[in-house]
Amino acid sequence: MDEQPLTGRGGGDPQEVSMQAGDAAVETAEPVRIGSLDVRGARARIEFVDDDVVMFVHDGDSEIEFSSGLGGTWRDAIAGAHEIAAVALMFAEELGRRGPRRCG
Repeated sequence: MDEQPLTGRGGGDPQEVSMQAGDAAVETAEPVRIGSLDVRGARARIEFVDDDVVMFVHDGDSEIEFSSGLGGTWRDAIAGAHEIAAVALMFAEELGRRGPRRCG
């Protein structure tokens, strides 16, 4: 039996409405996977770049930059940051449930 993906407000189908931008729903296209981070070595930091707050996450090999972007609103940026935090917490809880027997 296939396990269902753990998702935040977006659900498992990338074509479904995933985010509310103001009052208008934003439909997302299939995202392009650009890499992978190994959470066993994950480190995160926040920096201020050009008067914007930016979060960097790396595993020693690859790094991802999270920013508020150029478009949209602060409300959208805050909602996106909450989405990432909520799903990261679900991920950590699932790793804990599976324990060493399945996660090595």
